[in-house]
Amino acid sequence: MGTPFTDVFDLFLTKVQDYRLNTLYNTSPNDLTIYLQGFLINALPLFYNCNQSLAKNNTTQLFTADLAEENQVMIADLMVEKWLGKELLNVTQMNLTVQDRDFKSHSADKNMEGKAKRLIEKREQNAQALVDYGYKYNNWSDWFNGTFVV
Repeated sequence: MGTPFTDVFDLFLTKVQDYRLNTLYNTSPNDLTIYLQGFLINALPLFYNCNQSLAKNNTTQLFTADLAEENQVMIADLMVEKWLGKELLNVTQMNLTVQDRDFKSHSADKNMEGKAKRLIEKREQNAQALVDYGYKYNNWSDWFNGTFVV
């Protein structure tokens, strides 16, 4: 039996705080699963160097393999990147934030700039994690034998 999508979705939900996702979970967990599946499908191609098969069965909501926790966490992180990208491109959500202490309001431009900065940071973190993952699971025997081209 493979890993259920919901295992990865649970990890994803521990990494983001969004009242809209919480509301969707409380009103219709099935709709939340359908919504998160879009982020999963967009995130999987980014995990090109996974040491396990990422084949999935959308009907049963299962991966064909039992994914290691490390791989589930990597997929969840990549889903966060895709979710942040959606948040950045969602112009209807450019909310102004008000600070309690001195009642200053930040402009929508500053809000957008902050989201863009966070997306860039997450992309860099994920890119480094993928490189580290690749080094960890690479077969170095060819390298040691002097065969540098694969």
